[in-house]
Amino acid sequence: MFNYKEITQLLPHRYPFLLIDKIIEFEPGKKVVAVKMAKAAIVKAKAFAGEKEVAAGELSIVARPI
Repeated sequence: MFNYKEITQLLPHRYPFLLIDKIIEFEPGKKVVAVKMAKAAIVKAKAFAGEKEVAAGELSIVARPI
């Protein structure tokens, strides 16, 4: 529906703060479904308490209704 170039024309955010690569669903005033492609090296980090790989905390995003 919207690609990366179109999104950057709509939003002021840029890398690394633009956490959207494409919008796949859009209902004005109701809903947006977006996709962020992340490399495995970025998403995974070693936990403090061992060798278990976990999702990096800085990539945790909370969505809330407006």
